[in-house]
Amino acid sequence: MGQSWNPRDGTPNLSGKVALVTGANSGIGLHTVKHLASKGAKVYYTARSEAKAKAAREEIRSLAPEIPEELLVWLQLDLGDIGSVLKATTWMREKRVQA
Repeated sequence: MGQSWNPRDGTPNLSGKVALVTGANSGIGLHTVKHLASKGAKVYYTARSEAKAKAAREEIRSLAPEIPEELLVWLQLDLGDIGSVLKATTWMREKRVQA
């Protein structure tokens, strides 16, 4: 049987890297944000509302208080609304967000 991979131990240091995680206010998205940021990536995480984004940030910070605040950046995005997608991508271009 082959070796298994554990993301906790197998993910390299991501300092200086940028990630965009959609659906970050719960479930897999929320835990993906936590994991990437805990490895040093600056994570732009999306949620449809500020209230959901704030709750997600609070949960992430309670699970991993060692994550610096500046690594977590909320981006309002509703993938079901093309206007929201255009606004988010324009904002990212204007801020020169690059991976």
